[in-house]
Formats: sequence, C-alpha cells, structure tokens
Amino acid sequence: HPGGKQTLLDFAGQDCSEDFWGLHRHEVLDKYKRLVKGRLVDAPPARTTSLEEKQSISKVPYGEPAHLQGLSSPYFKESHIALRKAVRKYLADPDFIDDAMECEATGRAPSQELRKKLGDVGIVAMVQGPGEHLKLAPNGLMGGVVKPEEFDYFHELVVQEERSRFFCPGWEDGIDSANSIGVPVIIKYGSE
Repeated sequence: HPGGKQTLLDFAGQDCSEDFWGLHRHEVLDKYKRLVKGRLVDAPPARTTSLEEKQSISKVPYGEPAHLQGLSSPYFKESHIALRKAVRKYLADPDFIDDAMECEATGRAPSQELRKKLGDVGIVAMVQGPGEHLKLAPNGLMGGVVKPEEFDYFHELVVQEERSRFFCPGWEDGIDSANSIGVPVIIKYGSE
C-alpha cells in the first residue's frame, strides 16, 4: 500500500469500504487490478469498473439530460439516445481519456492519431451540424448509428455534450476548433 503497511494493519479483518471510497477514486481499482488476489466469499457483488461507469447512463438525479431520466421530450428521439450511447462508449476509450488529460496538463496538441480516429467515425463531421458533408465520413456516423439524412442539430448537441464530459476544454478545442470555425464557411461558400 502506498500509505505504508500500517494502513493495512489498522484495517485488517474489517470492512473498510466506506473509508476506502472516502479516499480513493474509482479508477484506482482499474490501475491496480493486477494486484487483486480474489474476493471474499461473503463479499457484495463486484462494483463496476470505471470504464463501465464512463460508458453507462447515470442514475444520479440531474446527472443526465431529462429525457434520459424518464421524462418525455419532443426533441430527442431514439436515434439521439442511440447516438449518445455510441459516442459515450467510443470516447470512454482510455486512449482518449489519457490524451485529454495529458493535453490539459502539458498544453500540447491532441494526438494526430486520435484526431484521425474521431474523423473516421464521423465525430469531426457531426460537430459541423447537419448537411451533405456528413455523407463524407469514411465509416458512416458512428458506424451507421444515425444516417446523414436524419441527422439534426439535436444530434450535434448530443455529440458536443458527450465530448464535454472530459472537462478538458483545451483538448476539445485542439480536436476541432479550426474545423468548427473554418469548415462551416467552406461548406457554405466553397466550391468543389
């Protein structure tokens, strides 16, 4: 234990879950999972991993938009919910999370490889809003979760909301700020 063996001796033979969760983030279990030796016979069900938590829709009140918490919406349909789940699962990849945190800490630009991956699944195109440009995404919009012709501004909002879950504005700007500022003008006024 990084805090020394005394911590282990102080809590040996006791349920110290409350103390543990008061001091540790969920990711610590993922980080040190190689050290896990097993589970107690009478232990409660295993907690979800931090990756599973990042991919799921939260049950915390007001932790998600109202239409995901049981209220009806005239704006968000099944295609919006399917897109949210697909984007959330895709962005939960530790490579994206690590890159975002590294960019915020160092001020460097996002990885070119990851920017390409975001372009390949249509995320870079989707933040431009609806239009013919969506048909140019090499692998469709999140693999075909939503079709370009049904894509609306609420789909774009979903993509923007999911990207903002990183809480890393520098990384987000590095991913597509030039696209968000420059590309709409080219789409509207540019020629072939």
